[in-house]
Parts: sequence; structure tokens; C-alpha cells
Amino acid sequence: MGVRISLKEPKRGTPHLPDPDKINRAARLGTYPCTVRCNTVKHEHFSQGEKATSGSPRDSDKRRLKGGLTDNANPFDKGQLMSSRRKFLKLISMAPVAASFPELKSIAQSPAPQAQPPQAQPPATNINQTFPPQFAGSPVGDPLPGQQWRVHDRSRPQARKVTPGLPIPELRPPSDSIVLFNGADLSQWAMLGRDGQITDPKWKVESGFIEMVPHTGHLMTKQTFGDCQLHLEWMTPQGTDPSHVGQMRGNSGVILMKRYEIQVLSSFDNPTYADGAAGAIYGLFPPLVSPCRPEGEWNSYDIVFKAPQFNGQALEKPAYVTLFFNNLLAHDHVELLGTTSVEPIAKYQPHPAEEPLLLQDHAGPVRYRNIWIRRLQGYDS
Repeated sequence: MGVRISLKEPKRGTPHLPDPDKINRAARLGTYPCTVRCNTVKHEHFSQGEKATSGSPRDSDKRRLKGGLTDNANPFDKGQLMSSRRKFLKLISMAPVAASFPELKSIAQSPAPQAQPPQAQPPATNINQTFPPQFAGSPVGDPLPGQQWRVHDRSRPQARKVTPGLPIPELRPPSDSIVLFNGADLSQWAMLGRDGQITDPKWKVESGFIEMVPHTGHLMTKQTFGDCQLHLEWMTPQGTDPSHVGQMRGNSGVILMKRYEIQVLSSFDNPTYADGAAGAIYGLFPPLVSPCRPEGEWNSYDIVFKAPQFNGQALEKPAYVTLFFNNLLAHDHVELLGTTSVEPIAKYQPHPAEEPLLLQDHAGPVRYRNIWIRRLQGYDS
């Protein structure tokens, strides 16, 4: 689209001034969708298919020049094809309208925006490389949809460390919650062995907390849950073998519906791959921040989980997780890609609407206390 600027003999009466907001908006967008009038200058559209030459103005131009104005009267007396934003704005700034609307001139004289150099991308992880002990663990997987990282990408940045407000409060169970551990016994739990067998729990109960006994199996609730609000507190005890680093130090997990894991790990001063740190949705997202406390201090997880929905073998609605880690938001209604233990990337596997909660048996020691859960219902339920 071109722009013709031509003289128009002033009309008697109240002058018509252009709306500067419209001109500014048109200039920013690079389009000129309206006719701009003032008592001296008129700007109007003409298509690039129409000829605009100094020797043969259109009939409408001839009519505009009949008021005694000559070709030498003003540089705006002939139609001019404006092919760029800067030429248009420079011409506008010279016209009398700019005197009344100085912001047009400032726009015209502003320097052209400088192109931003492309941001450097982190080097891709070699999926076959050998990692130092802190970063050993699950293999690097597939690229994550919508992210620039692979599953367990060792080049992914660590979550920013934040010190939470202290002391971290112990939230007492509300009246409609199911208390899964009251500090006394494991009556709400069974043991899911690594061979798939269900037995009585073998984890220790001591002084108001549960302590993992490695290689005995996962602690599994006797009841099943779907949409839920879960609170628990966990700690890596002091005195852990210093040779245990990375994924081998204080490693457990809160596994919703036996499939969707939020990582538990000693992460205060124990670096590992970012999506395997404490508070990570394992293999998908590191926490937004890392407020993990030193070994010997309790951490808290407050989780809101929305279970996936299936129609036969087809996924109708994915799962979502929100996590507050030591009262700081670590995940905000994050959509899950599927079962987090599936490699090389999470994938949904159809399952019932409710399934048990697991506390993972991995590479402890890890302790848990004050565990309660609420089933979530919709409005007006």
C-alpha cells in the first residue's frame, strides 16, 4: 500500500486536525488505514497498481491543484509513493501537522530498532557420554516437547536457590483429611515389593517419623486416590555416608497413582541433573526454585494433583500437578506427559480413576512424618 500526500486548499471554518493517536498507531504497525486531514495537508491511500508520476497526476490531483497552487509552491504538491515507514514518518514530520503534534516528529527522528543478536543456546548433552558421580543416574532421554532440553539433560541449569521462611510450619491435618501417618504406626500402609508382591510394611517407625529401609520395597497406601491435596514432610538425616552423592544421596520420591513422581533428594549442597533434584517432576521439570533445607532439617511438600482421565485406551485429559516446596511455589499447574518412569520420555498408560500413593524405596536414608491427604471434589459437590 502506498501513500499519497497532496495539497488541499484550506476550507473555511473550523480546521480538521488529525488524531495523533491514530497516526502513531498506524506508524507503529507500518500501516496507514485512515485518511489524515488537516487544514493544509491531506494524506490518502492509493494502491501500488495506480500510477503516481510527477508528469501525469490523477484527475483528483488536478482538482486539488486548481486553487492557484503551482508545482513550485510546496514539495507536497505531487503524489509521492511512500514505500517505507521511515520515509512516511519523515514526510509527516515536515508537514504543518507535526508542529501541532510534535510526537510525530520524535517518532520520525527516532533511530531504527537494532536487531538483537540471537541468544546462545546451551550445548547439547552427548547422550553417550560418561558423567561424574554427582550427575550419574537415569540416562539422557528424548527432547521434551516445548522445551529446549532433553529428559535428564545434564546441561540444564540448576534451579535457583531460595531460603524459605523459617521455621517451616507443620500443617496439622484438617477435619476432612485422611491421616496416612500420625507418628505412631503404619496401619494405613502396605509394602509393594520390587517383585510386585504386596506384604506388610518393613520401614521403621521411630520417634514420630518413618524411615526408609533400603531395598525392602515401596511404602504403598491401602486406599486409592485420584484428584487430591497431599501434605507431607521429609528429611535426609545427618550422618549420611559422604561418598554417596548425586542420585545416591537421600533419594526417594512421592509417586502419585503409582506413576507420577515428585522427586525427594538431598539437594541442599548435592548437585545432580536438574530434573532429578528435590522438588522436580522427575524427568520433566526441575522446580521453579530450590528451597531445600540442609540435612537434618525437615522439608515440606504441599501437592495439588489432578488425575488424568481416559476413555478406554485413549487419553481424554492429562494430569496436572501444583507443588509448594517449603511454602514456595515450585510447580504451577504443570501438565504431565505421562508416567514419569517410562524411558526415554514419559508416556501415559491407561489406569483406573484412583490408584494408591507410593513413597519410593531408592537410595536413602530418608525420613517422613505428618502425612495427610484430602480427596478433591468439584464445586457444589
